Amino acid sequence: MVKSLSSKSNSKSSRKNGRIQSGSIHVYVRGSGKHTVFYNDEERIEFLKRCDKAAKQYNTKIIAFVLMTNHLHIHVETSSLTLFVSSLLKGFSRWYNTRHPGIDKVFKSPFNSSCKFSNKWISDSILYILANPVKAGMCNQPWEYEWSSYKFYFSHGSCHLSKFIDVDTSIMKEHFKDRNSLDLAIKNSCPDLNTIRQSGEGVWRRVPDSEVCKYLDLLLKQKGKTLFALNKSELEDIMIRLRNDVGANIRQISSVLHESYEEVKRKMSYCFGVSIRHRGI
Repeated sequence: MVKSLSSKSNSKSSRKNGRIQSGSIHVYVRGSGKHTVFYNDEERIEFLKRCDKAAKQYNTKIIAFVLMTNHLHIHVETSSLTLFVSSLLKGFSRWYNTRHPGIDKVFKSPFNSSCKFSNKWISDSILYILANPVKAGMCNQPWEYEWSSYKFYFSHGSCHLSKFIDVDTSIMKEHFKDRNSLDLAIKNSCPDLNTIRQSGEGVWRRVPDSEVCKYLDLLLKQKGKTLFALNKSELEDIMIRLRNDVGANIRQISSVLHESYEEVKRKMSYCFGVSIRHRGI
C-alpha cells in the first residue's frame, strides 16, 4: 500500500521521549477536558492551513485526516513527528486563544500516536479516520462529512479543502481502484479506537477510569436520564460512545455501566465486526 515503508528496526532508531519519530503514523489529538475545539468553519480552515504549513516545514505528508468537534485524527508519513505536531498545535493554540481568551488550554497533552509497520495496519488506520464521522452519528455516509480527507481521493470535481491543505493521495489510489472499493472497505472495516492504538507502536495512553466516569456523566446529562433509566438502545449507544470517543476498554465499560464483562464484549464485537481477544481491552 505504501511506496516505501520504513522497517520496524529503522523506525525504532528514531525516537524522542519513547515516541517513534519516523514512519507511517496515526496521530490522535483531543480537546482539553474533552471540550469542543472547533466552533465554526473558520477555525477548521485555520487548523488545516496550519497543518499544511507545519507538514511542509517538517518533511511530513498528510495521508488522511478528520476534524471532529472535540478531537481530530491525522495519518502522516513523516521523519519528524513531534516537531510537526508540536508546531501545529502550539501555533493553532496561540491563534485560537486570541479568539477565546477565557480558554486556558486547547488540547489534551501529550498527543497520542501509533506507528504502523504493515500495510494492513496503515489501511485500518486510514479507514478508521474516514469512517469516524459515520460512527459518531454525524452523517450516514463518509462523503457527507465535509471536514475529512475523503473527497481528496476519488472526487469527480476538485475538493474545496484542497485550497487549504495538500493531501498525498498516492497510497489510497494504489490500494483502492475507485470510490466504490473505498466505500466498501470503509463499511466492512471500521476498527475501533483501541484496535488503532494497539496495531502499532507509539505513545498512546490508556484512558483513566476517572475520565470514563466523567464522560459517562456527560452522556447521561445529554440524554437527560440516570444510568438505570436508560432503555436497551440508549445503553448500547453509550457503550459505543465510551469505546469510540474516549477509548474505554471492556472492563471500564462493564464497570461504569454495571453490565457483565462478557455482555459488553459481545456487544462490542457485534457492533465493530471484530473479535476482541486481548486481555484488558
